[in-house]
Amino acid sequence: MVNYNEHDIKMMGDADFDKLATIVNAEQDKRRFLHDCKAEVDKRIDTYVEYAPTEAKDIKGLQRDAMIGPGEQIIVDGKTYKNVARAWLNPFKAGPINFAAGWEQQNGGVL
Repeated sequence: MVNYNEHDIKMMGDADFDKLATIVNAEQDKRRFLHDCKAEVDKRIDTYVEYAPTEAKDIKGLQRDAMIGPGEQIIVDGKTYKNVARAWLNPFKAGPINFAAGWEQQNGGVL
């Protein structure tokens, strides 16, 4: 890792400064983009949760490739669970049994 202080930067030739500025600006743009993406995803998930269907889907009637969105609910063995993972989950691969952190039991507590 190279460390530059203010004096180093002021004494740097234009060609080296331009190279450094290009690297720094590209990294800054990438970091800003990633930060903005996360904020946009969080906003969209919040909106999805607000409009998500409120009726629980019985797992017995779902296709093996079904996805349950954030805030949506499923019924497994007569118990209702809400997706609290803030991600779309396949209840057969990441359901309340094998991904308990992603689901909250709705009949009085957490699984």
